Amino acid sequence: MPYRTPEDPPKAQVNLSIPELMAVAATRGMIGAGLGLLVADYVAPEKRRAVGWTLLAIGALSTLPIAATLIHRARTAPLLH
Repeated sequence: MPYRTPEDPPKAQVNLSIPELMAVAATRGMIGAGLGLLVADYVAPEKRRAVGWTLLAIGALSTLPIAATLIHRARTAPLLH
């Protein structure tokens, strides 16, 4: 374990299952794909905006329950010493 100074806040370890990790990665991918389409020039602008905003919204909205679960786990996990 790395050396901690007294100013460092204690840290908790949160374990993720494979499906949870895949869900986190998928939401990040949707957000990235949505942003990529919003700035891309190879798709017709109206289609690009529609698909881009849809992917961005799905990715962002599906992140909320995952983030809430991970934050709850981190707050209730035992602290590492």
